[in-house]
Amino acid sequence: MSAIQCGDIAVVDRSNLVISLVIAVGIVGSYVPQHLRIVRRGSSDGLSPFFLLLGVTSCTNSLINVAVLQWDVLRCCARLSAGVCAANSLGVVQLLLQWAMFSTTLVLFLVYFPRPCYFPGSAAGTRVPVARPVPRHTSRSWNLSVGVSLVAVAHLATFIAVSLSFLRRSATRTRAVTWANWLGGSAMVLSGLQYVPQIWTTFRRRTVGSLSVATLALQAPGSFVFAYSIAQRPGVRWSSWLLFVVTGTLQVVLVSLCLYLTMAERYHWGERRQIRREQAQRAYDVEEDERVGLLEEQTGDESEDEREVVRRTYEDGAE
Repeated sequence: MSAIQCGDIAVVDRSNLVISLVIAVGIVGSYVPQHLRIVRRGSSDGLSPFFLLLGVTSCTNSLINVAVLQWDVLRCCARLSAGVCAANSLGVVQLLLQWAMFSTTLVLFLVYFPRPCYFPGSAAGTRVPVARPVPRHTSRSWNLSVGVSLVAVAHLATFIAVSLSFLRRSATRTRAVTWANWLGGSAMVLSGLQYVPQIWTTFRRRTVGSLSVATLALQAPGSFVFAYSIAQRPGVRWSSWLLFVVTGTLQVVLVSLCLYLTMAERYHWGERRQIRREQAQRAYDVEEDERVGLLEEQTGDESEDEREVVRRTYEDGAE
């Protein structure tokens, strides 16, 4: 790995700087709807732990990949101004933001993990089952989620340690490049696979849950734009951009599935609301008939006109 001269990066390309800043803001903004949805619902129900594991490990590999390749650039920050250093480090900053936002999703997934319940019986005098919470550690899904988080933390610590061991000695810089290339390739594979478990989870549950459609809708077009930008570069082959097309396609599939389920939920919710209205109306009619029957029994042999006067008086008083 040839060392980068600090004087070569002292001049900042302003147009590239603006584009990089816009991308950084877009990365943060695309994850905000997902975080807000989990917090507002007070539950992370519907998110696949394997989707989060693959996503976090993919972001970790991408971040370390760029950090290793730009290690000399980062070391030049001691000799450059703060503005020039920040401009040349935006590639690392972008991936650091992506890693931080996705890791925040994993943290919120654990914090708002739905507490398991069991139904020991029904409420007194009714057939409505009563739910009672149970300790989280007795839930298999909770233990799986905790295990996924521990794997993500161990993966981060191990890969950082390996990368630093390569970078500390100049004799192993060539190995560092090989290591960085492997990290980049594995990150793309993990990114392409991460949506498969989430698609399966959403399809099996038949509900969107806490998955944010807005976040998916913002991120899906970015995969195709990124694939197109890579394909336009000289010397690039299909193997470099095909995985991003696959990732974008899986994102579109997941977005389409979520939109379909959302529309179906609203349709069935409207049907249920109409059924409840009809049931309430029938119950009101039955109650009204009983009132009228009771009123007629109380009036006895009174004339029809007298009963009508009493009924109207009763109805006016009820109103």
